[in-house]
Amino acid sequence: MKRLFKILMVFLLSFTLVGCNFLDLTIDEKPPVEEKKEAPTIKEIKYIGITDNKKEYLMIFNDGSTQIIHITDEVAPVVNEITILDLYEAAVEDGYSGTMSDFIAEYISDTAVDSKEGIIKGLKSSVSVFAKFTKTTRTVPIIGLPQAETEDYLSAGSGVIYKLDKESGTAYIVTNHHVVYDAESDSRNGVSGDIEIYLYGLELEDFKIAATYVGGSEKNDVAVLKITDSDIIRNSIAEVVTVADSDIVEVGDNVVAIGNAQGGGISVTKGIISVTSEYIMLNTSNHGIVDFRVMRVDAAVNKGNSGGGLFNSRGEVIGIINAKTISEEVDSIGYALPANTVFNLADNIIYYCDNRLQEKGEKVLMGVTMKIVDRVVSYDEVNDKITVKDVLKASEIAEGSLASQHFELDDEFVSITIHGKTYEITRLYQVGDLLFKVRRNDTITIRVIRDGNLVDLEISFTNENFNVIQ
Repeated sequence: MKRLFKILMVFLLSFTLVGCNFLDLTIDEKPPVEEKKEAPTIKEIKYIGITDNKKEYLMIFNDGSTQIIHITDEVAPVVNEITILDLYEAAVEDGYSGTMSDFIAEYISDTAVDSKEGIIKGLKSSVSVFAKFTKTTRTVPIIGLPQAETEDYLSAGSGVIYKLDKESGTAYIVTNHHVVYDAESDSRNGVSGDIEIYLYGLELEDFKIAATYVGGSEKNDVAVLKITDSDIIRNSIAEVVTVADSDIVEVGDNVVAIGNAQGGGISVTKGIISVTSEYIMLNTSNHGIVDFRVMRVDAAVNKGNSGGGLFNSRGEVIGIINAKTISEEVDSIGYALPANTVFNLADNIIYYCDNRLQEKGEKVLMGVTMKIVDRVVSYDEVNDKITVKDVLKASEIAEGSLASQHFELDDEFVSITIHGKTYEITRLYQVGDLLFKVRRNDTITIRVIRDGNLVDLEISFTNENFNVIQ
């Protein structure tokens, strides 16, 4: 990839010359100490447009100075932003020999990878959630009539604004199911009938917003709430959350957890991704012990953070906080449900439950069991990235199932195409997440390797192929 790079390298490798007024150091006298400045570092890069067939970008530095740069790319199509990878590759072409991590440490400021702007963006899409419950306890004394005691109590949690229409005052909130559910309460189906939402900065009684329960899944710990006709929403700074691809999250990525810690209003804690994918067991009211696939983080997670967003440095949500380990022997272990799982399911719930009587989504069942037969761990030296790829094959096919009409044992999964978009299958859990996207009467294409050949399996689903998501 060729670039016009001479100008750019001045800014990458000699930041002290950019956007600042420096003294002429050719004289013998040393400049005053107060005139010395730390080399400015890149805070943000914005795409401007195309001038003379060159892509034009505005580089903004942490000292407030700016510089316009131009890049010519003869291969790639025009894009709307320049990435740190673009800068690193350009530096390598000019002779830079360090890794991506070295480059970031030397030339990219902390704000470029962990910016306050990202936190502000996350705050505007975060909410506090309060669910009110009533529980009646009945006792039968040895002597006398049965007695009943009623207790009112509150569940405090968090959520993110997933869909938003300010003109109509409508918003959909994604949170944890356990925030708005208590099987021992008097509520219908255990779900609170009195749910209140507070936007960030408006955690006052006068700004409470009533929300209704659209639907949810106890076994996945996801629930969707809805706000309608709210003037507070109309006049707010609230924004819809930007959802990132949680499959590309890496160990060591900077993250912030934003939530209603201890029920005291929205707060922010900072950490890194400790584990990108693992399973924990949690006890549920109706289904006993359930396995949840989660990401592990070391950001402080407290009661009330449940349902709140886990955000990357750009303010994009990569997960929803749902649990933590509590032990005298354990420090800083919190868990978040991956965004791909949560928001694929949230879309499913909205599709099947919004403005309908049912409160649960529906998921297709194919009848094929996949098994990991190999795993490849590789290191990309250019991007300084470790990738893990599973080799998945069909290990069991249920007799009489939809899968029995299409699959053969040892078919190796390559990709799935749903609604015109193709997803490469590199991890076992991806298939389950993607099947949340399938609707009644959809046709999807699953590409497999069979006997060394690529085979496309077109599979259509009818009503009988779906089960309720518990």
